[in-house]
Amino acid sequence: MNIIKDFVYLILTIQEKLLLKKLHKTIGVKNGSKIKHFWGNSCLINLNSIAEADKQKMEEELILLLKKFDFNPNEILKYINNQGTQVFVTDNAKKLYTIQENEGFFYPQKGIKALCLNLITSGKFSFKTPEMFILSKGEINKYFFIYNFYNWYAFKHGIYGVTPDTQAMLNKYLLNHIIKFVFYKKRFENLLNIKS
Repeated sequence: MNIIKDFVYLILTIQEKLLLKKLHKTIGVKNGSKIKHFWGNSCLINLNSIAEADKQKMEEELILLLKKFDFNPNEILKYINNQGTQVFVTDNAKKLYTIQENEGFFYPQKGIKALCLNLITSGKFSFKTPEMFILSKGEINKYFFIYNFYNWYAFKHGIYGVTPDTQAMLNKYLLNHIIKFVFYKKRFENLLNIKS
């Protein structure tokens, strides 16, 4: 009887130490994020009402801005330039395909990609770029531009989820699926050619 009692006491002591370690990790920790995640006993709680409210407020401001400029991309580009973001209009934005990018809004970059962007836009030799827009000369697709303007505006206002890391993961995911789609489409076309 005494052995069982000692065994239960040992298990409870170990559990208490583990719970105290968990508690000390969270007490006094400052978290600036507007989204909080809580885990416990296979249960997950997300508290994100502040982030959702910020996103909603930003979207309302964005709609007012777009209406103010009458959805005109050239007027919006002037606004973006006045806010301190560089805007480059190039003859041939297809050079961006060499670094697996499309024209539009670019987050601050570092490394080889930043070097390529600097060489394409300004001819500078630098491994760091600020945020920028790179567009082709000619008429701008209004809907494509509004998507990029949304990303820029969200980046400038620090909206959760619109960060360079998350956007890089999204681009990587989309690029992989586009490559697979093109591969399977070519493969299907080849099969149809063999049949005929």
